[in-house]
Amino acid sequence: MMALTSTKLRPPVRLHIALADLDFSWYPHEVKKVQKMWQTGAHIEDIAEAVDRDCDEVAVLLIDLARDGKIQRRRLGIYGGEICD
Repeated sequence: MMALTSTKLRPPVRLHIALADLDFSWYPHEVKKVQKMWQTGAHIEDIAEAVDRDCDEVAVLLIDLARDGKIQRRRLGIYGGEICD
C-alpha cells in the first residue's frame, strides 16, 4: 500500500479522485449476499441488482474479496459460471 505524504494531503494542485461518486462501504450482510451469489454462479449485473448497487461498486468488492481469498475464480469470471478447480 502506498504511504500518504504531506504532498498528497495538501497538494499544490487539485487532485482527481477516481470513482469519487461511488460507495465502497458494505454492510456484512451485503458482503455475505454477494459472496453467496458469486458462489452460485450469478452474473455481476444480477448481483448488483440484488444488492441495489452499481456494477462498479460490486466489481471493486469482488476484487477485494478475491485478494483476501474469500471468493474463488470462476470459469467465466464476472459473467457467471461455476467455480474453477
